Amino acid sequence: MTFLVTPYDEKDLSAEDTVIRRISEHHIVEDSNGKKRVSTAVFAMSSNSGISIDIPKLMIADSVDPYDFVTTPIFFASVELNVGDIRNEGFLIGYEPIFDDPELEDNPYHGEIWRDSKDRPFHITGGEKKSLLRKSNWFVTAENVYLNESQQRHKN
Repeated sequence: MTFLVTPYDEKDLSAEDTVIRRISEHHIVEDSNGKKRVSTAVFAMSSNSGISIDIPKLMIADSVDPYDFVTTPIFFASVELNVGDIRNEGFLIGYEPIFDDPELEDNPYHGEIWRDSKDRPFHITGGEKKSLLRKSNWFVTAENVYLNESQQRHKN
């Protein structure tokens, strides 16, 4: 997949808005205690694009239920992040709807998180992935899976 749009920061998304990152079985790992958790790989960038997200603000404007839209047999859970937190990590967020892609379903609510860097636009560090995961909250909860270390400590 190549960029349909040049990475940019969407001004219609305020710091208080949220975005959704879908979670599949691929994003679930076991910790050292044998408990399931969300992997930081959930925030890995693809090799030629950003981090794929869905934008609930657009869904709500179209009277589409975000919970129903982002939950599928493959994507059984999801997390949401505050746009302000993502920007504070040095990323850009923009709309990148998907239409007529032979490999993907149409998604008018799709967006991307991109690196705010011309030198390394597709690089995200392990620390940045951990930070994004710590700032995430469940949108659609995965049963018996914890989201981050602080959530795990509160369950014990």
